[in-house]
Amino acid sequence: MRRYRPAFAVSLLFIAWSPFIGQLRDVVKRVPGDSFALVIGLLLGTTVLAAGRWGVQHLRERRPQRIGLMSAANTSCDTGGS
Repeated sequence: MRRYRPAFAVSLLFIAWSPFIGQLRDVVKRVPGDSFALVIGLLLGTTVLAAGRWGVQHLRERRPQRIGLMSAANTSCDTGGS
């Protein structure tokens, strides 16, 4: 049960801050102005690259196979575009 405490604490924080999320979003949209989508895209891209790098660094067994599978999974994602 002890290992669920961090997840429980983060969930409580999300619930406690939920009334202010709309205000936070408005501030974030106001600061970069017209380049909001670019800023959010760069943040998201940086996060995805950092998570991928962390995943590759923490592979232990069958490293080449797992890196290949991670690459295939990332490149075969459908973005939903038409």
